[in-house]
Amino acid sequence: IYQALDPKYGAVHVNIFKTLPGINNDNSIGIEMNHTGKQSYPPAQIEATKRLLTYLQQRFKVNSSDVITHKYAQQGDHTDPVNFDLEGFLAAKEI
Repeated sequence: IYQALDPKYGAVHVNIFKTLPGINNDNSIGIEMNHTGKQSYPPAQIEATKRLLTYLQQRFKVNSSDVITHKYAQQGDHTDPVNFDLEGFLAAKEI
């Protein structure tokens, strides 16, 4: 896991002209998961992402119901993360 930017600064990870209302770069955090084509996500990557997400949710007081993907935030514009089961991931993270 690499932190590319201090959370006190903003980054452009969503296009505010294409996102659903209320989603912008000032109220969201982007997590990039390296993945190509039809590869599966290695268990170590999934586990690291669970730990990172748990930490971020606790630090910024974010409910799991507010965790979304680019595919949701920019419907029709993004397909990422590719072949990722967000609902299953969140359910497994809560265990």
